[in-house]
Amino acid sequence: MSAETFALTAHGDEYEARLTLPEEPDGRGVVVLPGAGHGPWGDIFDRFAAAAADDGSHVLRFDGWPTAEGFMVQTVAEIHAEIDAAVDRLRAAGCTELGLVGKSFGGGVALTHDLAAFDRVALWAPAFVTFGDEETISDSLAVPLGEMEDAPERRQIAPSTLADLDAALLVVQGDEDEVRSLGHARRIVEAAPDAALVVREGEDHSFRGADREREVVAQTVAFLGDGGGGGASDSEPIV
Repeated sequence: MSAETFALTAHGDEYEARLTLPEEPDGRGVVVLPGAGHGPWGDIFDRFAAAAADDGSHVLRFDGWPTAEGFMVQTVAEIHAEIDAAVDRLRAAGCTELGLVGKSFGGGVALTHDLAAFDRVALWAPAFVTFGDEETISDSLAVPLGEMEDAPERRQIAPSTLADLDAALLVVQGDEDEVRSLGHARRIVEAAPDAALVVREGEDHSFRGADREREVVAQTVAFLGDGGGGGASDSEPIV
């Protein structure tokens, strides 16, 4: 396993990016989107990049919001463009089967994007979006995130948003998550045609701790490889 660092270019800006390269690539590539308060380096993200590369995948991470100030002026549309640029980079590396892993804010933003490029999508405790009867997020894609922080009505997705999702979807959620409820995760899974929910008993929003991180990573790598989502003794896979 090795890594390449480069500048990911999207919507006229450049972002620090890292492509983890497998020793035995199998044509798969994964884009990683972190949460709002945690960059894509360190902790569970380093564990995931190493494990997925060991399993044959290229893993692309980029620091799309390196500062709090930059995050507040960022827009969802710009993040969509960054995802598209990451997809292009993976395809240029020879990846023909693509996955996406999003944590918290990153997971919620992933649900607002056209996911047609991806075969599998894994979301760890997806946040940011709310769930309702009507979809409103499409009218807010160009609004700075700082203006959307206290406006959940502008960040809403509906069952129709996910009804035509072709990608297989996995949601990993702690049943003691203080940011988004387990019910929120269930509604996402119920709305998507091919989706599974893994409930992490006794865990909050962050999956903190080496053992917990390893279990979430193992579940995710298994899903990205062959669709398996279970495997941890304290988890309840629900299809």
